[in-house]
Amino acid sequence: CYDFNSPAACNAYYPDMCDQKVFTNMPNSLYLTAVFLGGEWGVVDFTWPGRIVCLFLCVVGIGLYAIPTGALFDSFGAVLGLGGDDDDEEEEEEEEEAN
Repeated sequence: CYDFNSPAACNAYYPDMCDQKVFTNMPNSLYLTAVFLGGEWGVVDFTWPGRIVCLFLCVVGIGLYAIPTGALFDSFGAVLGLGGDDDDEEEEEEEEEAN
């Protein structure tokens, strides 16, 4: 039914074969978009317990990749001297000069 301009046109071309059970309203569409962006596809359990498990696994998966990636790039920044610690050292030097 994604090749047609409307569900009515799809139903006219394929009678009784274009019942769209997903993407029917905005909250359902947002949920499915989050599932698809998390790496899954439409072959998931769309019951409420399945949705809860899926959302939990998406959040855990993002955390498993985000934390090591953040630590890696923070280390690169420290090696390259791009960290924000330089401001603290300058403030300490100014305080020592003032005393």
